[in-house]
Amino acid sequence: MTPRLYPLSPRQREILDLIPTLTRERGIPPSFGEIGERLGIHVSRVRQIAISLQRRGLVVREPRVARSLRLASPTAPAADRPTARTKRGR
Repeated sequence: MTPRLYPLSPRQREILDLIPTLTRERGIPPSFGEIGERLGIHVSRVRQIAISLQRRGLVVREPRVARSLRLASPTAPAADRPTARTKRGR
């Protein structure tokens, strides 16, 4: 069975594009709160999207380290490639 492929959502793409912008503006990686404020969404939604992007391999975060959100590669914002969605085992 072939896995279904899903493109990035518009919100995921916005966050991927915003990470390097905010990093350049402030000189440090953005917090979830800063991303949420800029996009007008709640910080918990930013965290959910960041986790999704991390699972796709597009961003990297250090566990329990503030402001550690960064792109996994310089080409990540242009990553228009679909990724396979797999079921999580329970």
